[in-house]
Amino acid sequence: MYTIDLELTQRSVWGRFLFNFAAGGRYAEFGTALNANLSAPGLTGTGFLGLNFAGGGPTLAVEAWRPLIGGFAFYGNGRASLLYGNSTATFASTTVNEAVARQFAQSTLLPIIEMQLGVQWTTLVGGATFFVRTGAEAQLWNNVGQLPNPFGNNNGGGPDFVQFSNLGNVGFFGVTATAGFAY
Repeated sequence: MYTIDLELTQRSVWGRFLFNFAAGGRYAEFGTALNANLSAPGLTGTGFLGLNFAGGGPTLAVEAWRPLIGGFAFYGNGRASLLYGNSTATFASTTVNEAVARQFAQSTLLPIIEMQLGVQWTTLVGGATFFVRTGAEAQLWNNVGQLPNPFGNNNGGGPDFVQFSNLGNVGFFGVTATAGFAY
């Protein structure tokens, strides 16, 4: 997975809090694959399922800092993006008696929500502000795991796209560390 964000930002102050508001665009690509080995009495084989998304759209963000002492501050930010793009699902399986391989594509609307909370330290270096921050990050990518039924639908038409609840959304949670310069 990777993302590219291009944004316009506006800073403001409210009481002891500093805010940064952003609006712009995002391009993202996401891919995952599942492999399986099948082994049961009378049945052996392999299976593969690949899911990919590529698309772009608008993004909005807000970030807030609460200065403490000695250059330290609490920070938090949130971002929401709504991406439109192409989802591709590749399905393949091989058993002793049969080999199946299919690929399906469809247009998808992908909402993404991200949040970070943590602590940062800043200092002035020349005309720039150097910062180091660490915290917790959570992301939710909705509809990224939309799967096709590789055997078609009951109406005799093309593939029937079914969203399984355990694969429809992808969430990430972890620790983040960042260092950089702000001008």
